[in-house]
Amino acid sequence: MPGKWVKITRPNNPAIVDGLQGVASESKGDGKYVFTGTLYIPDQGGVATLQFEAHNQPTSIYESFLHIDFLENGKVRVNDNSENDFGSFPKNQPFIIQVTLTIEPTSATADIVLSGAGTSVTFTVSDLRPHIQARQFGNVRLWMGFPWVGSFYATNLVLKYEASNN
Repeated sequence: MPGKWVKITRPNNPAIVDGLQGVASESKGDGKYVFTGTLYIPDQGGVATLQFEAHNQPTSIYESFLHIDFLENGKVRVNDNSENDFGSFPKNQPFIIQVTLTIEPTSATADIVLSGAGTSVTFTVSDLRPHIQARQFGNVRLWMGFPWVGSFYATNLVLKYEASNN
């Protein structure tokens, strides 16, 4: 693939989980965060996951207050809840994901947008839990877990912060 892409590959070995964890320089707490990235998930790729975690969470811990799975059937699922299946993403083509987290003292929400390569869908998660982890946000992880095997790619990964007006 042309350009600068990270390739995340998970072999057929239950003891190995491969991924990329981006760690912000500090946890800013309440405010608005906008994460944007470009993903490429091939037909043979397993379930790719984009996950939002507390700041400085060790790479060996997989707890999150929001994770988005890109399923083998081309659908998107939030927090392992089939009631949160939404839209679809194109396989074998790059597409953009944008997640806007609004984290406040008593609530946290996520607006998820997929665009490009024939997809245009939005989904809102209105009550992110556990809320305390959302207030400690600072890590973004791309990974593939057991039992899935395969690869996917990511590029143009950007996280921006805007202070809360509270």
